[in-house]
Amino acid sequence: NVETRTAVRTFLGHKTEVYALALNADQRTLVSGGKDGAVHLWDLTSERGATATGSFTPASGIWRYQDNGEAILLLSGITGEITQRSGPAYREETRVFEVPLDAGSGQGIVAATWDRARPRLAITTTGGMLQVWDWQRRARVREWTSNVRPTTVAAGQFSADGAKLAVAGVDTTGDFSYREWDIESG
Repeated sequence: NVETRTAVRTFLGHKTEVYALALNADQRTLVSGGKDGAVHLWDLTSERGATATGSFTPASGIWRYQDNGEAILLLSGITGEITQRSGPAYREETRVFEVPLDAGSGQGIVAATWDRARPRLAITTTGGMLQVWDWQRRARVREWTSNVRPTTVAAGQFSADGAKLAVAGVDTTGDFSYREWDIESG
């Protein structure tokens, strides 16, 4: 309660920091994603203090709602696998696509962001590449390997029209950079 500055409900379950919260379209389910990769579903109509109605742990907590909250898309930062969770408490799991990563080089995903309006995903790899994927068509749309310089990359964001991708990061010298990439022209 903002006016009284008191907690109304307490949600316990994550073992580390909570990175993302979203209220489902049903207005009854809160979904939380943590640093540990766990995703918890919270029933807001519960009589008791909040309890998780279910949880699942992808290898990475990079996720987004799909189909107006009817499903959740999850991305594994280690394997590049995209899975869809749907059904009651999101327990039905369907493999959607696996972003090809060079496992031999130990390549993984440092950061990722979903395009909320299109079936697109932008990733930054540990190898220093920035890629945009159309996960529905299973095709890489664009890749940048030079002048990306990410050491620590904040989540990027697609423009409303999907033509551009903004990415912020800190390089090895500690310099902050912001880049806006035109996806079509590169």
